[in-house]
Amino acid sequence: MFWDFLFYGIIAVGAILFVSLTIYRIDWARHPEKYKDIAGDEDPQKAEYRKKKEADKKAAAQKAKEKEKQLKRQKRVDKLNHYRAINGKGPVGMDGKPIDKKKK
Repeated sequence: MFWDFLFYGIIAVGAILFVSLTIYRIDWARHPEKYKDIAGDEDPQKAEYRKKKEADKKAAAQKAKEKEKQLKRQKRVDKLNHYRAINGKGPVGMDGKPIDKKKK
């Protein structure tokens, strides 16, 4: 009876330890910045590369945001020009001012 509890207890503790360490390792792989104090000193090249990648991600996000803004603005101007054309008026530019089609 005692040996059965001991045997299954050791197996249960081992299984729990195995699962928890696996989860910890996955989290460490996904978020290494959380565990910098445990990992010790970091290679300067890796740190520089990581900084560059983060800056590139921020720049790409900013560029995508600006592009989305531009598309919304263009859509609004196109819609406005459509209704102005229906009413017989000339188109407007991106700044909202009428475009002169007459060239001298």
